[in-house]
Amino acid sequence: MMETAMNMQLRTGTLAVISGVFADEFRYSHRTTDRKFYSNKILVKRNSGAYDMVPIIIPENKLPREAMPGMFVEVRGTLRSNKRVDENGFWHLDIFVYPHYLKVCHDSSEIEELNCNQVMINARISRISEVRETPFGRLICDFMLTNPKESNPDVYYKFPCIAWGRTAMKVSELPVNTKFSGLFRFQSREYFKRVSPNSEVGEKRIAYELSLIHYTI
Repeated sequence: MMETAMNMQLRTGTLAVISGVFADEFRYSHRTTDRKFYSNKILVKRNSGAYDMVPIIIPENKLPREAMPGMFVEVRGTLRSNKRVDENGFWHLDIFVYPHYLKVCHDSSEIEELNCNQVMINARISRISEVRETPFGRLICDFMLTNPKESNPDVYYKFPCIAWGRTAMKVSELPVNTKFSGLFRFQSREYFKRVSPNSEVGEKRIAYELSLIHYTI
């Protein structure tokens, strides 16, 4: 399995190892010319007790026989992204895991490492922002990593990333197009989207991003 996972990362530039519990049942996502795809989310518990939601999308022929909310699951696969337009005409970048290996069970002891949340990426920096300070006083830097699609090198997957503290300072000084290898945690966070800057009207949304643990260049 490890050799397969390493080959996967070398071939695609990404490797995601995620384990936790299903948040829901699988739901229809979309279809291509000859295949249907279904989506779900995996809840991964942090050390703090909070949970990250990790979206996964899988073809119909690889759906597990049983996948109920609360069942334990382990996936290994590649990271992908997709641009979509919402009902208001706004573009969104969705990131998700495409499993190449999926194990579902009722007993957590059957999972090799429960609540594992690791994403490895070898890519290039396509966009990077200046360091800013959060309302809680932490330094943060947003940047985008880009990888060519395996089946079509002219099409690129884009992955929104964040770095914290001293690491944010160092990453912010890297030039665009730098080759970047990093270990990340797949992070989800809830935010309130206002209809206008001064409006109290809006809706709760969930943002997905990759939080940097360490990196090499």
